[in-house]
Amino acid sequence: MKSRYVMQLDLRSQLAQPAHAARNPRLEEREPLAHLMLAAYRGAADDEGETITEALQEVDSVLVSADRPFITAASFVIEVDATLASASLISLFRGAPLVTHIMTHPHYKRRGLAASAILSSANALREQGWNSLSLYVTDSNAPALALYRKLGFQTTSTVTVPAAAGNG
Repeated sequence: MKSRYVMQLDLRSQLAQPAHAARNPRLEEREPLAHLMLAAYRGAADDEGETITEALQEVDSVLVSADRPFITAASFVIEVDATLASASLISLFRGAPLVTHIMTHPHYKRRGLAASAILSSANALREQGWNSLSLYVTDSNAPALALYRKLGFQTTSTVTVPAAAGNG
């Protein structure tokens, strides 16, 4: 069993502007997104040894989910040298925006890309009239927790999930 924090960002508060240019992902980028996902999560708190096939299935489930509609206009990718380096994928979950995945390729970590992707998402959601953005993060994922707290996310609750329950 893993413990995850549910964290929330108040979009009504002052939000920083992203330091890096970002754009909305395209459906035809499912394979590059799956490769980014594998690289980003490999060796991290939520790595369960997924294969490229499983990563593609996860990306597909995010992009076309019936029960968690994907919000393309609030999801962003950041490219470095024409390569997907970071992404923030946002879906509707229980009627509110949720960071389904935030991922940065290990070669591009510590450059502020994840922060820029999340801030791009937060600013887009704010413009769409949303008041908050939530996410789930594994309690042992210290780098992610530090980033989210720096961006202003507050822990609202803790949940216990089976060890094989997705990335976050």
